[in-house]
Amino acid sequence: MSYHGLSVRSDIAGESLVIEADGEVDVVTAHTLEKQLSVALRQAPQPRNIVLDLSGVRFFGTVGLSLVKWLEERCRQREVPLWLIAGNRAVTRPLELTGLANRFNVITARDAEEQTAQDALEKRAVV
Repeated sequence: MSYHGLSVRSDIAGESLVIEADGEVDVVTAHTLEKQLSVALRQAPQPRNIVLDLSGVRFFGTVGLSLVKWLEERCRQREVPLWLIAGNRAVTRPLELTGLANRFNVITARDAEEQTAQDALEKRAVV
């Protein structure tokens, strides 16, 4: 689904639910991301892991941080780990500044420097 510069896709990879967002996460697009996250969670009721791939996000505002915290709560209720792929400073910087980077399993560009995001996940045995 694409809306005002944000594209969201979800898929099952092994036993993991992978949700990919590309574009800008801001006040205008937040509702679209929240809706797609909810749909994906309903369609995959018992994944082993939930992976939110933000490597294609170019802007990540405070509403994006709120959505990640919302998703974390849903994961905690399901007792499923949440993994974030934060491939650029637009995402990693807000996570670091707020201290949220320490609350999540984050795969950064450095982690995946010489490998694809999928390889990084497999290396950490989450797929």
